[in-house]
Amino acid sequence: MPFTEILHESQSLLKLANFVRTGYLATVIRQLPMLRLSMITLVGTVFCAHLHNVQAQQTIDYVNARWTTPIPVPGVNDTWEGNPSISDDGLTMYFASARGLSALGLGELDFETIWIANRDNTDTPFDTPQQLPLPIYLPGVSEVEPDITADGLELFFVRDTYDLFDGPNESNDDTLWVAKRESVDAPWGEPTKLSDAVHSLGCVSDPSITADGLELYLDIGIGSCNNQSIHVARRSSRSEPFGVPERVLADGLLPAISPDGLTLFHRSSAGTALRVSSRASRDEPFGPAQRIGHPSPFGSSFYSVDLSGDGKTLYMTSMRNSGIRNPDWPFPGGIDSIWQSSIAEACDLNADGSCDVRDLNLLSRRIRSGTVEDFYDLNMDSTVDLEDRVFWVHDFANTYFGDANLDGEFNSSDMTLVFSAAEYEDNITLNSTWAEGDWNGDGDFDSSDLILAFQDGGYEQGPRAGVQAVPEPASSTLWLLSLLSVVIPLRKNRNLRS
Repeated sequence: MPFTEILHESQSLLKLANFVRTGYLATVIRQLPMLRLSMITLVGTVFCAHLHNVQAQQTIDYVNARWTTPIPVPGVNDTWEGNPSISDDGLTMYFASARGLSALGLGELDFETIWIANRDNTDTPFDTPQQLPLPIYLPGVSEVEPDITADGLELFFVRDTYDLFDGPNESNDDTLWVAKRESVDAPWGEPTKLSDAVHSLGCVSDPSITADGLELYLDIGIGSCNNQSIHVARRSSRSEPFGVPERVLADGLLPAISPDGLTLFHRSSAGTALRVSSRASRDEPFGPAQRIGHPSPFGSSFYSVDLSGDGKTLYMTSMRNSGIRNPDWPFPGGIDSIWQSSIAEACDLNADGSCDVRDLNLLSRRIRSGTVEDFYDLNMDSTVDLEDRVFWVHDFANTYFGDANLDGEFNSSDMTLVFSAAEYEDNITLNSTWAEGDWNGDGDFDSSDLILAFQDGGYEQGPRAGVQAVPEPASSTLWLLSLLSVVIPLRKNRNLRS
C-alpha cells in the first residue's frame, strides 16, 4: 500500500479514536447510567399504567352504582333475540335469534341460530345482523347462548335439540361446543364439542368465559335439567381441555363472569332480579349475592347478561316489549329482545343517560329533603348541601349560576328565559326550577337567586374557563419523557463543544 494511503488511513483512525474518546459516542457512553435509569423508569411506568387499568376495573361498585334506564339495543331486535355476547371493543355482538321462523310451515325449521351484528363505534346502532354460516350453523339444530372470548378467537355456544312443537328434549342432548379461528378476520373453523368431563355432571348451558380463556362458567343441572346451579370448569392453558366443573353458587342461574374473573353476574334460582357476587381474588370463593344498582332499574324481566370490555355496560335479554317486531313473527307476546344499560356518569343523577337541568333539579329536591345519601355528595365532604350544587354547576357543567338554559354562559338570554316564566316572587311555594330562576335550590325564584348568580361573576363573561385538573401523563407521553431525559443532556454536551 502506498505511503500516502497508509498516512491517510492512520489519520482517519486517529480521528475516529479521538471521536470515541471525546465525541458523541463518549457522551453516549457517559450517559449509559442515565439511560439505564430511564429504561427502568419506562418499564415501571408501563407496569404501573397496566396495574392502574386493572385496578380501575376491579373498583367498580356494581351494587351501589347508578345505572341508566335500560333501552333496547338499536339494530339487533327483530323477532326473538337473546343471549347477547359483546366483543371486547364493543363493536361486534353475537346473539341467538329465531328470525328463521318467519318461514313457518316451509319444511324443517331451526328454532334459533347464532347471528352477528357489527358497528363502527359504540355510539352508533348495529348494522343489519347476519346469520353465522356453516360450519357453526348446523341445519336442524338450534345454536344458542354464544360467548366470545376477549381476543375474539374462540366462540363458545350450545347446540340445543329443542323441538319447536314438542318442547325441550330432556334427554340431556344439549352440548357445549367451541369454534376457533386464527385471527378476527379469519373464518371460523369446524366447531368441536367440549370434553366429556364438562358434560359429565348433567345438563349444561349458558357458557361464560373469562378474558384469559381459562375459566368457563356455566349452568349445570344435576339429576334434572330443571335443577341447575352455577359451576366453573377450568383448564391450565388455552390448548388444554376443560376439567370436571365445580359448583360455585348453589342459588344462581345464567352466569356472566367479568373479564378479570372477580365479579359474577347472575339471577337467583327463584328468578328474581339481577344480582352480583364478588371476590378479591380468583383463589377465593364468591361472596354473598347482592342486587345490582342503587336503586336497581332491573326487574325480574332481565336475565342472561354480558358485560362490556370496560365493565361499564350490561347487555341483557328481557321479555319487555322492545316495540320492534317483524310482522311475519307468528307468536304474539312474551318474546325476548336484547337491551342495554350503562353505569351513569356522576353528573347524571337521574340515570337517564344525559347530564342536564333535570339532574340539577333532582339534586335540589334531595338537598331540601335533607338526604344523607352518599350518591348526592358530589364533592365528597360527607354532607349533601348547596356546595354539591356548586360542584355540579362549576365542575360538571363548567358554567355559572344564572345559566338557566345550561348553554355554558350566563347572559341576557337566561334573564329573558327566567322572567318569561313569570314566577319571580309570585308567592307560590316550591314552584320554580333551575330553568325558571331557582338558582339557589330553595324551590322559588326571588332576589336571593339573582344575588347568588351575579355574585358568581359570570354575567356576560362568555363561557366559564374551567379549572383544568393536571392529567396523569399517558404512557406514550411518559415514553417520550424517558427518551428526552437522555437526549437533552446529549444535545447540551454537543452544544458546549461547538
